[in-house]
Amino acid sequence: SPALAQNAARPLYGLFGQYAINNHSANFQNLPDAFSCGANYTSGRGGGFSIGALYEVPFADAFKMSLRASYLSDNATLRSSENQLLGINGEAQNGTFEKTLGAEISTIGLEPSIGYQLYRGLNLHAGARIGFLMQKAYEQKEQIVNPGNAVFSENQTRTRNQSSGDISGTSALQAALLGGLSYDIPLNAEATFIASPEIFYSFGLTSFVSGLNWTGNALRAGVSFKMSPAASHPVLAPPTETPIPVTPTPPPVPPVLTARLDAVGVLENGTEVALTSIVVEEFLRRQSQPLLPYIFFDDNSAEIPVRYNRITAARVSEYSLNQLYSLETIKAYHEILNIIGKRLRDNPSANITLSGHNSNTGNERNNVNLSRQRAENIKNYLTSVWDIPSSRISVQARNLPSSPSNTQEPDGIEENRRVEITSSSPHILSPIVLNDTLRTVSPQAVRFKTNVQSGAGIENWNITLTGAQGYTVKQLTGTGSISGISDIRTDEIASALPSGRGAVIYTLEARDNVGQIFKTDDRIIALENRTIDVKHRESGTDKEIENYSLMLFEFDKADLSAENERITRSIKSSIKPGANITVTGYTDRFGDENYNLRLSENRARNVARILGISTENARGLGENVLLYDNTLPEGRFYSRTINITVETPIVK
Repeated sequence: SPALAQNAARPLYGLFGQYAINNHSANFQNLPDAFSCGANYTSGRGGGFSIGALYEVPFADAFKMSLRASYLSDNATLRSSENQLLGINGEAQNGTFEKTLGAEISTIGLEPSIGYQLYRGLNLHAGARIGFLMQKAYEQKEQIVNPGNAVFSENQTRTRNQSSGDISGTSALQAALLGGLSYDIPLNAEATFIASPEIFYSFGLTSFVSGLNWTGNALRAGVSFKMSPAASHPVLAPPTETPIPVTPTPPPVPPVLTARLDAVGVLENGTEVALTSIVVEEFLRRQSQPLLPYIFFDDNSAEIPVRYNRITAARVSEYSLNQLYSLETIKAYHEILNIIGKRLRDNPSANITLSGHNSNTGNERNNVNLSRQRAENIKNYLTSVWDIPSSRISVQARNLPSSPSNTQEPDGIEENRRVEITSSSPHILSPIVLNDTLRTVSPQAVRFKTNVQSGAGIENWNITLTGAQGYTVKQLTGTGSISGISDIRTDEIASALPSGRGAVIYTLEARDNVGQIFKTDDRIIALENRTIDVKHRESGTDKEIENYSLMLFEFDKADLSAENERITRSIKSSIKPGANITVTGYTDRFGDENYNLRLSENRARNVARILGISTENARGLGENVLLYDNTLPEGRFYSRTINITVETPIVK
């Protein structure tokens, strides 16, 4: 307002109050003189407030200097939890420990800053805060979160290591960077009284305790009330003059702003096609996945990792391999201990050998005892839970496996910490058969092509996809000029629509640097949902999809092992007339990308030749498509695979 603009040349003083959302960043296990065990504290949250006085004075066009004196409470509760196996009533159960550290911290400090008026009362602030520590109390405890019937052995309660008091070793001086926004609202016509809603963020630079990694950040929102008294002497009005009529200048012609948005489909090979609709189609799928005969361990540990599912002896009689049918590959693999136990019970003449290994690096170097203990722990599970006679399970131990992974890479070192399972009976380690419904979406992506013309330049833009009921399905945004092409995967679009049906409306909105907005007309992409039932009702035809995976190629080799060749020839004998067969090779993230691509292509062609199909139906994707989570060793092993897909027409 004019009054606010006139007032901008005078100093202001006042009071302010803010509520603070505190976020602490930390990396320590316990406070000085306060015992604690378990994982480190890494973060914490809490609430507080800030109150104080302020003084502002302008010193250049649109700039002002501000000084605040404030009291700030930086309270927060830090939490840390970890999972452990607990022995309860003689059974191993998964448990969760949690420890909490409630900190009550406050400072008195000064906050110098520079303000810049962005637009009509909207101000940007940047500065710092120097505070002196006042309150520094803490309260700490550890407790069992679950299971509900667990207690600590030392006190037979669910809580231990409770302590409280003043935090020792604190840093008296606390420093932080400040940034924020405020908006001045005049409360009277002369703008001598102003209310300013404001939001600030402070980023802590110093630790609360010397020698510990523990800082506090805060998002503070509140309001300040400022006063700027008017000048005491009267302001003389200028002499009145008769205005000279001026011919008005015609308004300038606005700069051009037009936009166009088109959509095309993109196939898996990158080819663009005309886009009439997105087709979601269901197929029956039968998958044959090899059972990876390895169990991996953490560094320098013989404990079976918690990701491997274990059951109690009471549940053995009700355990069925049929429950694996609907599981994903890695989740089915994590049942390996129970799969081996079940198959050993069902095949009483079969025996297995457990070969324990270590990475032969660091703490594990030449630690054959650790290798043996890893194998013994698996044996103990099979004998105690699945009641497998000890005589049927042999245990061996050595350092590296006979076919180790790369010992120079962290991934390879992790893969060598394992127990290998072998058996003379083919039933024990035979592939897992999984049955489910495959859902495909085509084309693979929608490519949006833009054409924007702007005389003033583009400030920001957004491409929005909305459902028929007006909710947002997907949005792409950006600033400055539009790159011209943006892709969105169609499975993202389909999964955002209720029941995978309906349509999406897409538009482009562009705003130029002088505030003009242009929005394209709504355009529609239909979604066609072809479920198995719908296809049967419409045409009576469908297709069944069978997936077979081959694993355990020799390192850096494309030749099939005897076992993989036997499986491939078995697949060939089961293929029905009229089936369409494709072979796809994959690798893990190890090694050079181009080399992995060639290796996967050679493996796929070798499989195609044994199947008796054209090598044109074989392709390699290398590490361009990682099938499973490669942060896990089992995910990397399962990614070193050949997938054989057999699509057989079904006529009802």
